[in-house]
Amino acid sequence: MDDTVRTLAEIDATAAKVVFRSCSADYFTYTVECDSSTVAIPSLTQSVTLFRDGVKFFSGVVTDRSQQQDRVTVVVSGPWWQLDNMVLEVNQADGTGAVAPRPSLPVGGSFKAIIETVINYAIAAGAPIALGTVSTYFDVPANTYNQSTYGQVLAELLRLVPDGMAWFDYSTTNPTLNVTRRGVATTRTIDITDCAEFEAKPRIQLKLNYLKIHYTDRAPNGRRRWQSQTAGTPAIGFNGITMVSGPEMDTFLPDEPTDSVFISSFPTSGSPATLRAFLNATDSVLTQLISRYTNNWFNYPGAVPYFQTQSPEVGGASIPYHTSTPSASSIPAQQGTIGPVFKVNGVAISGTKYVVDSSAALPDWLTSENGIAVYDAILDVDIPVIVDYSETTSYGKGFPTSSLPGVVEFAGYCWRNEPQLFNVYGSPYPKRGIFIYKATANVKLLDNQIVGTIYRRPSFTYRAPPANFASNLLASQNWTPYDGRFTMPLDESGGTRYRGCKIRVTNSRITAHATMDALVESEELDLMNDMTTVILGAPPRVDYQTWVDKSRTTPQANIIYL
Repeated sequence: MDDTVRTLAEIDATAAKVVFRSCSADYFTYTVECDSSTVAIPSLTQSVTLFRDGVKFFSGVVTDRSQQQDRVTVVVSGPWWQLDNMVLEVNQADGTGAVAPRPSLPVGGSFKAIIETVINYAIAAGAPIALGTVSTYFDVPANTYNQSTYGQVLAELLRLVPDGMAWFDYSTTNPTLNVTRRGVATTRTIDITDCAEFEAKPRIQLKLNYLKIHYTDRAPNGRRRWQSQTAGTPAIGFNGITMVSGPEMDTFLPDEPTDSVFISSFPTSGSPATLRAFLNATDSVLTQLISRYTNNWFNYPGAVPYFQTQSPEVGGASIPYHTSTPSASSIPAQQGTIGPVFKVNGVAISGTKYVVDSSAALPDWLTSENGIAVYDAILDVDIPVIVDYSETTSYGKGFPTSSLPGVVEFAGYCWRNEPQLFNVYGSPYPKRGIFIYKATANVKLLDNQIVGTIYRRPSFTYRAPPANFASNLLASQNWTPYDGRFTMPLDESGGTRYRGCKIRVTNSRITAHATMDALVESEELDLMNDMTTVILGAPPRVDYQTWVDKSRTTPQANIIYL
């Protein structure tokens, strides 16, 4: 104290003890008599360090100094006191993208990493501690801790997995915080005949043989669906049933819309047959043309529409369907074909997109809530309408365009004197005329192909447990906890340490004590009388009378907003 090293005798202490606790502040307390001690009483928040054989044994700050009559008692609290009085804040982005500290910590995944993250956040916030060794755990469900201190969050985490102990090693520059699981904790074996006091009571109601974890998820149509994970073998009185998520955990849940829409689409670079089928079904004029002239467009093989003739004028060559200078008495000139053009905002698209060909209107939520981009586009395509007809003379003026519905352009004709088609109309002069129908259609385009029912995304989803969570959680509670205490006189208090350890007892009439591996809740050293008292069991802040009480979860841990 005051940068001066003093013994307990030199400060005239009449009583002194140091207590090491899991999930609570360790503390050193001593009492002096006012009429006999001349040593100054330390001020509040003053740092005090306790040494044993020249090694730091405890350190903290003065958090209380109270007087009763002629006695003053000083309490020095370890660094968990700071953890219990520092509100956890984590930088988070708001809707504008700005980042600021908020009293909220979303967690999930590796339990070991979560504990280490909380400790590191505390260190960054100024807690006078260092990160020690954290035992290996398993993955846990997502959760959020709001408006809590660092100490509260750490204690709440250890409530979830109750086979762990938190303890400080004070021999380092800053006290090192460790979290040790029962399976890897150091074993301390005591002889009951050496104890001045001993008590051990099993808490069999906290042991589990079987665990079922209920949760809720979404079916493909967005509706809630009951799910569960199980582990172990059922045994009456030793079955645990808890929840990760579900409507039972909350009195209010947001609306859960179940709208849906069927979408079918095909690529803009798809086959002519697909485009033909789409336009045939959506264009009323084209439907009339099909009904009146069965020998219609795309009825012939090939990548583009064409027709084959054995007319001597063209020598049986394939004739593309379009010409820029049609004539009533000429064969269409061969030139490049004009394929379909998809335009968005008047600009032809590049690459491949997907044409929606389902009849249902696309709802607004498809984009605003499900995030599927939908483009309003215009499809321009020149469609050849091939009409067979006959002339009474070999050089007529062609088929009158007025006989065709819609906007068409006469592109020319050729003689149709193939042997297999001869005399179809009872005339020696059958002709095949080509007319261009300029189709324009309003279409919807997608970035990715969809064929099937799309369900409206709900505003939230339910928390789900990680794989094997039930079996891992069961393993952390498939043992019998013990409450109790023992007191042992020692030649020099603190020679054997018990915090962070598990306890076995020999020479007990109850043989189970020899392997009970009871957790240590606290270790109390009476420095004036060289007595050590060890309290067995769970820390008071995470201790519950039944497993049901301990396993209850809060509504805030129920759902995750999307």
